[in-house]
Amino acid sequence: MLRLAIVSCAITLAAGTAHADDAAAIAAAKAWYAAATASDAAVTASKEKPVHYLTSIGTESCAKLKAGKATSAAQIKKLGRCLADTQKEYADDAPPHMWEVTSLAIMGTSFPRKHRKDMAAVAKGATIIDAVLEGNAADIYIVVAPDGTVRAVWLSQNAPG
Repeated sequence: MLRLAIVSCAITLAAGTAHADDAAAIAAAKAWYAAATASDAAVTASKEKPVHYLTSIGTESCAKLKAGKATSAAQIKKLGRCLADTQKEYADDAPPHMWEVTSLAIMGTSFPRKHRKDMAAVAKGATIIDAVLEGNAADIYIVVAPDGTVRAVWLSQNAPG
């Protein structure tokens, strides 16, 4: 009986830690998104810590990006412009209304198969946050490392209906 209580306590503690980690990842994603869409100079990237991106959004600024790694302030600014344009076009300029943890298994099919292996490598050990725009016309996935840095931003246009 005592052994069952200890195991139960350990499971409860682990679950509490997961929820705390999820909340911290969501907070980091929200802060990064707000700064990036405001073209805040505090959002950085480097060759050592790039921000990977992949977009299937049809806005002009996003279409120019497609897929790659932002390693400079100028590239982060372009990514921020893509995010802001997506918000403007797909959600009447309203920021994401829902932030939730997701997984590659759930969102991976939103992107071409050829990118999935790279996406899995970037997301390994990280938390994927789905920032859902009003009307669910587009999703913005932000990959947050355990240290709170953003590793990737993936944008997907959802099918109507």
